[in-house]
Amino acid sequence: MKSAGLLLATAAVLLAIAMGGYSTTRADIGERAQDPPISTTEGYNIAFERTVCLGNCPAFTLLIDGEGNVRLTMAAFQENPPEPYEEKTLLYGMKLSPRLHLALIAAIEQGGFRRLDADYSIMVTDSSSTMIAIDTPRGHWSTDVYAVPCEKRGSAWSESHRKDWGIEKFVPDIFCELAERLDAVACDTYLHGTPLGPNHDLKPFRPPNCRTTQ
Repeated sequence: MKSAGLLLATAAVLLAIAMGGYSTTRADIGERAQDPPISTTEGYNIAFERTVCLGNCPAFTLLIDGEGNVRLTMAAFQENPPEPYEEKTLLYGMKLSPRLHLALIAAIEQGGFRRLDADYSIMVTDSSSTMIAIDTPRGHWSTDVYAVPCEKRGSAWSESHRKDWGIEKFVPDIFCELAERLDAVACDTYLHGTPLGPNHDLKPFRPPNCRTTQ
């Protein structure tokens, strides 16, 4: 279900992150990249969000600041919620290793993400949105994808199927590749990160899908 609130507040939220003492992620985002041709991650802030859908879609917000500090936010599941209902959240923190952080930023800089459209959406309901917002030393970029597949998956669609869904163009694969890398960070933060704040006796409502985590 579509939301744009994250993208409007990304810079302020990311700059407010103050974290330390977290374990280093084991996410495999660096395994797919050679030594990155950049020397600093300063000025790069990343926000990644997946929203709920009618099914069992993962729903969370992932924030990574320029120092590699990671914060994962999820809704908490309450078996017997009080009246009136009060939403609870779960927070986890982790720190990316310098090598993995540089590899992630290198993928962003080399991927051509600035050429992506701001929005890839079709008029359907009950799907999940995937949103990525990036602040860089050269400016801000954000893209919101709702119910539109990436090119690799969409290549199997017939022209009539595409027209029936009202899809003018598929999402470039570079977006989905970055989303996969950020999913890996979210999984490692969820499985191996440090719990922050209260409510950790509750279960996450829709945690990251961690089938790809080693």
